Amino acid sequence: MINQAFVKNVCIKTALFIVGLPNEDDHEEETIAAFYQWCQLSIFFGSTMNGYKRYSSATTNAIASFHRKNFLIRFCNIISIIRLFILLLYDNEVVSIFGGDPLFHSKQRVLTISIIFIGLLTGFFAREIFMSLEAKSNTEIYFCFECFLQSNGFNHLNLQMISSRAIIYRYIVHFFSIFWMRFMCLCIPFLTILLNTTIIVNPYFYQIPSYTIFSIFWSIPLTLAAIFNIVGFASISGYVIMSGLYYLNRLESICSTAVHITEKDREIEDKFVISLILRFIGHSNDVDHFLNVLAFLILYYILAVSFIGNLLIFAGFIARLHSDIIANMCSFLGVFIMGLLAMACYTEGSFLTKLHLLYEKLHLISESRLKMKTKMKILEVMDRIIGPYNGVKAGDLATISKHFFVIFLLENASTLMLITVNTRSLLE
Repeated sequence: MINQAFVKNVCIKTALFIVGLPNEDDHEEETIAAFYQWCQLSIFFGSTMNGYKRYSSATTNAIASFHRKNFLIRFCNIISIIRLFILLLYDNEVVSIFGGDPLFHSKQRVLTISIIFIGLLTGFFAREIFMSLEAKSNTEIYFCFECFLQSNGFNHLNLQMISSRAIIYRYIVHFFSIFWMRFMCLCIPFLTILLNTTIIVNPYFYQIPSYTIFSIFWSIPLTLAAIFNIVGFASISGYVIMSGLYYLNRLESICSTAVHITEKDREIEDKFVISLILRFIGHSNDVDHFLNVLAFLILYYILAVSFIGNLLIFAGFIARLHSDIIANMCSFLGVFIMGLLAMACYTEGSFLTKLHLLYEKLHLISESRLKMKTKMKILEVMDRIIGPYNGVKAGDLATISKHFFVIFLLENASTLMLITVNTRSLLE
């Protein structure tokens, strides 16, 4: 007879493996190993030079390998962008054959090439912006990962969190490391099929030998550029989300401590309040350093990723580009990208919610019998909380809040409608 407890245990472990969460029996080393695997994959695809760690720990061979890879990625991007621009500029048979036109004598040729061109250009600039920021400020932006990599564990003291939040953050790191690894690996066959199906199903591919040769030749750098860009987008997005959740969990820890202090029946001691204030000031300073470097990258990512998502949704649902297979693949990728971005905006919007909670609890604490110096410190922190510089910033455009999530969805719906109206002539 089959042991029911054994079957239940196997089913739970299988479900956790599929979702990407660690088992209760797994040690913290399993999570760090998953994180390192994601870092190694990011290094392989040239998304980062040293796997989201400080440059000071990079070896000479790693730096040389990254520069060679970076040159190849830039070359593939630039040559593909120039080729697509020429194909858009000159619509004649000779240029199409020698340029390996992926939509040779196909319907909606200009619209499809335009979408590929815009997507490639946007991805290329996003990668270059992050490479520049990483080279200048890798010490500041990788602080959150150093907290558990240096100690090789998720100790709540190193993470500057309470124990329960340190455990939650460990689950977050494990889940996102596995999730982004899978997404990055699935991008390779998905994008290869998406970009090259139009060539393979084109009857001229089998009728004109010169077109066959040039289309195969030009599809290689285009496919490589698209894979490196999309995988780079995914890897950098994973880094930004995990970093944001690190600071959010630190803030959650401070809020939990403040709630615990206010719920106690006995008198609040000055030393606990001072400790809480110092923790919040340290957290706020770290967030400010982080956002000073990445605020405009976050803005670019919100605009660029949402625009690419809108283009893919438009190509799949409205324009129905080329064929049902291509259209459905574009639709799926577009909805998936927009869903991830919307969830990220909603999650990061919790910063302001938690700050408002902390403000309320500090107000209650200030009414206790405390020293005047301590009360003045509380008022100083409360003044900082209600200031205009708190929360996750998208450049100087907006502060991400729960309301921003709704505005984001409405703005993307209007953008999609605008694209549809302005490309009506190309659809007819």
